[in-house]
Amino acid sequence: MKCLLGFLLLSLAAIGCGTGTREAKRYPIQGEVISLDTQKNLLTLKHGDIPDFMPAMTMAYEMAYPKEVTGIAVGDTIRAELAVANGVGRLEKIQLVAKAAPNAPKPAAQVHLPTPGDVVPDFRFVNQDGRAIHLHQFRGKPLLITFIYTRCPLPDFCPRMNENFVRVQTLLNNQAAVLKNVELLSISFDPDYDTPAVLKHYRRVLRRPAVVAIPFVQYNGG
Repeated sequence: MKCLLGFLLLSLAAIGCGTGTREAKRYPIQGEVISLDTQKNLLTLKHGDIPDFMPAMTMAYEMAYPKEVTGIAVGDTIRAELAVANGVGRLEKIQLVAKAAPNAPKPAAQVHLPTPGDVVPDFRFVNQDGRAIHLHQFRGKPLLITFIYTRCPLPDFCPRMNENFVRVQTLLNNQAAVLKNVELLSISFDPDYDTPAVLKHYRRVLRRPAVVAIPFVQYNGG
């Protein structure tokens, strides 16, 4: 069972990759660099609204040409083009707009990553029916979690994870009874827009497993 669950977790990021070539659609984007990972070609950007595409957001984007960020550091403001094609969005034509102020605090980009054996805090959520649920209510069951927001337009982010979860759920429904105890939980990080009513409609349209919003997170562990 552990091997199968491990396979499912690894598969979430790999299922649903498409083929074929489409001309890229391009959108201007500008914001503050939150983190840079040149080894993985990822740049996390806190940006404003992208007209006709997506609302203001902090997201990690793949860089088409990592050399374009030479001399750019965390805290700097950049502009770029977000090129979206074949289900993937990449930053191109990255340009420095302004260096971070010398004494300005660096944006917090590091988080604590739990290790095996750590106890997960009892986070509190509100589900698509407007009911409060707690993470600890899933104790004793294998739990698969993904993070979404319903306005996500990039095909290689939320829509892909949605489809992956639907496929995983279908696979589990065809397995032995013990695997039917596995829970799937999709957590929205856009609670201002993703109200319970929005999430309920979203779930119905996509035939999704449990979808929850996060108006607040509560840690009850002291």
